[in-house]
Amino acid sequence: MFGLTFEKLLLIGLLAAVLVGPSQLPVHARRLGRILREARDLLETARQRAEAETGVSLDPHQYDVRQILREALDEPQPVGQPAPPSPAERLAALGLDRHRRERPVEEDAEPDEVRTGA
Repeated sequence: MFGLTFEKLLLIGLLAAVLVGPSQLPVHARRLGRILREARDLLETARQRAEAETGVSLDPHQYDVRQILREALDEPQPVGQPAPPSPAERLAALGLDRHRRERPVEEDAEPDEVRTGA
């Protein structure tokens, strides 16, 4: 969690012992533990209140992305209903299936030399 390895925690402990001093280290460790415990309790209370007010569970472990995708992809097409048209079919139905550059050039269009001034 947070990339903290045993070596990093040991280094932090040694630095704290040197900077704070061995006599004050237990006092500051207790204070840090109390602050972390209060923060955890505050977050848990906020989560419980949000769940109670919205009626939605905020537990991230209940959502399995693989299962949600599997269910969505395995859902069969309802019988009697045609499949929705593809984006290309929708554009063709609107007459927008051709690219702008593929439009026919008008007969009275000016030659390139006149337009560019060359």
